[in-house]
Amino acid sequence: MKIVHIISGLPIGGAERALFNLLLQDADTSNKHIVISLSNQGFFGQKMTNIGVTVISLGIKNPMLSIFFLMKLYRLINSIKPHIVHGWMYQGNLVAWISRIFFYRKSALIWGIRHSLSDIYKETLRMRLTIKANKALSYYPDAIVYNSRTSKEQHNRYGFCHNNSLVIANGFDTKFFSPSATVSKSIRQQLGIPLNSLVCGHFARFHPMKNHKGFILAAIELLSTHKNLHFLLAGSDVDSNNTELNQLIPKKLKGSFHLLGARDNISELMKALDVLCVSSQWGEAFPNVIGEAMSTGVVCVSTNVGDSRYIVGNTGVIALSNDKSGLLVALKNAICIPKEKREILGKNARERVINLYSIELMADRFVDLYDRLVSNKGK
Repeated sequence: MKIVHIISGLPIGGAERALFNLLLQDADTSNKHIVISLSNQGFFGQKMTNIGVTVISLGIKNPMLSIFFLMKLYRLINSIKPHIVHGWMYQGNLVAWISRIFFYRKSALIWGIRHSLSDIYKETLRMRLTIKANKALSYYPDAIVYNSRTSKEQHNRYGFCHNNSLVIANGFDTKFFSPSATVSKSIRQQLGIPLNSLVCGHFARFHPMKNHKGFILAAIELLSTHKNLHFLLAGSDVDSNNTELNQLIPKKLKGSFHLLGARDNISELMKALDVLCVSSQWGEAFPNVIGEAMSTGVVCVSTNVGDSRYIVGNTGVIALSNDKSGLLVALKNAICIPKEKREILGKNARERVINLYSIELMADRFVDLYDRLVSNKGK
């Protein structure tokens, strides 16, 4: 079976990692996966190539307006003749729709939606228009796959076709994301963090919906009563060059904040944490970082975005509101948990991921969907 995946790009991100995990798990089967990146190879392109996946980068800045892009895509799709065209995220979905409807109608069409839709007016104008286009065309796909039940419910209420929609939750490599006292010690020593300090992480690209400001302000408040706290922040543009973030942190407290920028060793950084925080205000459906942290045995604090409450279960703390006070209370509750109880919660969190969110379970559900759609096409 030939499956073409169409995605806007392959930088470090939740959707890109989920796609890579799927390809990694299905690498030894007879299925042939081809990834078309509308922009460039990004972070995951080479990783996909290394496991035997064909990655094609089109380098187009605005694919929806490029005649050259459409001609190149037409030739690609007709030369591959895929059984499945699988779009990833809103822009990838639209290009996947074009590929199936105009270029190769014999293929089955899957859309992948990995975004929550609590308030569309928080999105940019371009994003709102793209979402509305997805809604108008949502009767065409043979399946719409959401990665969270909350996202599915919100899109259904907004008017997306729900006849062929389903939820396939993110999956995590629990061998790769696993606790290690040795790695934890090494990371803390590299960053100059005392071994007896309590370390809280926040791993997200710099974007308004991720609410870095809310997290930092809550962290500053905590430091007034908990001097042994250290905060690790990693993600694109979350570094010493970010003036907006640096201005939030008082000079006397800068030693407690570690702004690491984009990192490719998140699994190692996770092992150094006691607590992970997701402070997002909107947009999240299933934050990958929560599953990765839980798999590593880390207690998670999250705002109530997407499926976070259900994912965390009783192994972490959910902020009751998205404002500063709600996040502050949740973080304070988490760091005040006695070490022994926090370790038990971490073990329970890891078990929850193994049982409900393993990479194997996610891949099996996608492969079953591929098989069912191709079988239906043959009838």
